[in-house]
Amino acid sequence: MERGVWTVLLVLLAYRFGPQVGAALGTGARDGAPLAEEVTFTSIGGEPIRLADLRGKVVVLNFWATWCWPCKVEMPALDRLYRDRQADGVEVLAVTTDGNPTLVQEYLAQRDFTFPVAWSNARAVRSLGGIRGTPTTILIDQQGRVRHQWFGITAPLTLRAAVGRLLRET
Repeated sequence: MERGVWTVLLVLLAYRFGPQVGAALGTGARDGAPLAEEVTFTSIGGEPIRLADLRGKVVVLNFWATWCWPCKVEMPALDRLYRDRQADGVEVLAVTTDGNPTLVQEYLAQRDFTFPVAWSNARAVRSLGGIRGTPTTILIDQQGRVRHQWFGITAPLTLRAAVGRLLRET
């Protein structure tokens, strides 16, 4: 019985963190075509954010919601990554799936996040291949290609390793 419990636990951990570890190590990468230029989000301030304009940078897209506790747990680490690596060519874009602008504005007003925040839209999500829920993290390389995607809370060490690996690619 005990062996079965450990086996199930290991399978769940591999399922949850396997894509992140793969991203950090460079395995399981998607090698698709660059994203179409029409992948555009609208910032919470109302300005367009076109992913095509971010080519040349490693982009971390993080889909989140104010009601999602794993999202709230990982957001400070995403902000630290953004602060630490923005000068190196890293862009973090937090894309909210919340439909209530007031809740989002109140949530952000209570925090000192420096990364840009945008509203999710169905067209952009479809162009990225869809998301299963929040949080979902998508890594886009410097050529504008989606390289990795995972659902669930992001481990900061594996994200930093994956971003560093993508920055070193030419």
